Amino acid sequence: SDGCSGHLTHSDAVNFCENPGARLCTATELENNEAKSTGCSLDKSLVWSSTQCTTEESEKGFYAAPGSSRDVTLTRSCKLDSASNVYAARCCADVHSPTPTPTPAPTPSPTPTPTPTPAPTPSPTPTPTPAPTPSPTPTPTPTPAPTPSPTPTPTPAPTPSSTPFPEATAAVSAKSCSDLEWTNAETYGSSSVCGASQPGSDGCSGHVTYSDAENFCENPGARLCTATELENNEAKSTGCQLDQSLVWSSTECKTEENEEGFYVAPGSSRDVTLTRSCKLDSASNVYAARCCADVHSPTPTPTPAPTPSPTP
Repeated sequence: SDGCSGHLTHSDAVNFCENPGARLCTATELENNEAKSTGCSLDKSLVWSSTQCTTEESEKGFYAAPGSSRDVTLTRSCKLDSASNVYAARCCADVHSPTPTPTPAPTPSPTPTPTPTPAPTPSPTPTPTPAPTPSPTPTPTPTPAPTPSPTPTPTPAPTPSSTPFPEATAAVSAKSCSDLEWTNAETYGSSSVCGASQPGSDGCSGHVTYSDAENFCENPGARLCTATELENNEAKSTGCQLDQSLVWSSTECKTEENEEGFYVAPGSSRDVTLTRSCKLDSASNVYAARCCADVHSPTPTPTPAPTPSPTP
């Protein structure tokens, strides 16, 4: 419902298409007229595509390609995702969404074949039994005294093994995804976690210290994402142009100087050259924040019923 994209960076072009559920067209799709004559006067303009490329300076970029094949003088060109490179967006989608795996039909149990009952065999005529010959009375054998069993050696109690220190897990957000009206839990990563870059009414976080990033997320009832959640795209395409930037995470770490810090991690998995890095919470380390929340908020502890006082 936003109309034409206008001229924007590649990251914003990706968001423009993905927010309603589509995707950026590939360069080949654009050149094959998949979005031709769909408005915004882009048939004879270069527009962003999702096809990756390498610039002449050996930097990773994306092709800006002709919006259609109408202007044969236009050719695709490799451009960096930066504020100095802005083009319009044309979006594509697929006729068939991902096909769910069909549930196999149950295999019917084989019907047992009845076994025919054999005809009864006629009994033979009994032969008369001869009178038994009396057996001599056996001399009783004395029963030997039982041999005492050896006393069992007690099994030593097992030595308890040392318990490894448990890996820290993410705290549950104060408010649930539905409380915050975040609807992207099913989009990327785990279906029990949702994400946002603008959790409250203050817009994007800007570059802040770790403590300020934590407050930015917790004030509206969310929490900082863990490094793994960020790398699993829990907050991907939620704005503020952070998909290809390092942002604060809640995952603790040790710096090379053995000081306690927190990982800054890629805002999404789009830029494979970005890796997490351990940083101190200090004024010299400022990064943006992306927030996560949980589908289920913490279950409140029930208040115990008061114990009745004894009747005097």
